[in-house]
Amino acid sequence: MKKPIRILLGALVLVAVVLSLPFWLPTVLANTHTAESVATGETTLLLWSNEWQPDEGGALTNPRLVAWQPARGETVWSLDTGYAYGAVLDGERAYLVEDPLRKAYEPQALLQLSIVDLASGERLSQTALKGEFLANLSSGAPVPILALDDTLYFTNNRQSANLAAYDLTTHTLSEARYSMCENGYPVEYEYIASQHAILSLCVEFSTDMQTSLTRVSLADGAQQSLPIEMTVDGHYPANGLVVTPDEQVYVLNSGSYTMMQIDVETMQPLRQANYAEAKAEHDGWLERGLAWLLEQAARPAQAKMLFAVTALSPDGSQLAVAGSPLHGNQRELYIVDLDSLQAVQRVRMPGLASQLAYLDSQTVALVYGDNSPWYQVAALDIPSGEQAVLSAPSFGYLRSLFVLAGQ
Repeated sequence: MKKPIRILLGALVLVAVVLSLPFWLPTVLANTHTAESVATGETTLLLWSNEWQPDEGGALTNPRLVAWQPARGETVWSLDTGYAYGAVLDGERAYLVEDPLRKAYEPQALLQLSIVDLASGERLSQTALKGEFLANLSSGAPVPILALDDTLYFTNNRQSANLAAYDLTTHTLSEARYSMCENGYPVEYEYIASQHAILSLCVEFSTDMQTSLTRVSLADGAQQSLPIEMTVDGHYPANGLVVTPDEQVYVLNSGSYTMMQIDVETMQPLRQANYAEAKAEHDGWLERGLAWLLEQAARPAQAKMLFAVTALSPDGSQLAVAGSPLHGNQRELYIVDLDSLQAVQRVRMPGLASQLAYLDSQTVALVYGDNSPWYQVAALDIPSGEQAVLSAPSFGYLRSLFVLAGQ
């Protein structure tokens, strides 16, 4: 065989190996234990997905909202829904925006607001959403972000003034519209009760990515913003916002392992620190190669956004943060002490995290993808690093996950 042909064949084999990494690498790297080896507490998780595992006849079941207890491996209740657009909770009820015809992001489809009792799974009401702000168009759809007394707050990034209040008693939208960001679009948001305000992490995509934190008053729409200088290589900006129960505010960049604490009253930074080493100790060359490919793919499209996957501990003292694709360690989970802003533990995960949630003070539920079409759920015991795949209801892409402590 001539040398040029051998070189070409070798290159093709190398490309095939690299492109197949997402299908077989998670299986090779997984390190799981039996379910009995990990305690999962008594927490109930609320799962909402547009795709559920095929039944025995091979057909996909309907979009579904499920209350599930990992400790018992039991479904508390299950509710068939329309196609999922967004949900928010107030402690007693879930407010769902859905397409009752179950069409996947069908422009011009009429959406509805459903209210569901969290204790029983009973659908309490259904109301059609009408008006331009609540319309479903190809350029955007309404998403509920906060339920407060008899008011539901919606955002719709198709609108320049993208925050509006919806009266749950009269089923009407307020004429007052506010903007959640002075520059860019909100990618994460939290309610600050002491300020009666929405705090948004905003990203400007028009040029090199620029990130800011904007606080908007729900009383009059007054804004105050703080630029966040945490961008890596011009295309990987701050990608996480965390607010603790006592309203300590943190912004993070999981690509540079950087956290910044913010004074939410003055909207000024208090301190900043690197919570972990710049590179994991046990990165393999395959993972580093995959991370390099991801980085190259991101460079031509400056609007590519890789969001931090995080979970706050029940007492608000620790933050679980998934690793960074920029350093090839997406399967590392860092436990960060928020008092010192330092990682106190690192745990290996069985796959690429899409969502995290604390089940109790020492156990984290991980929703992750492996080499199958369906996402899996595992429980990770933080002190020991042991993990167990749970017998969760199987689903495709999980649209929403909520922790229902005490349900």
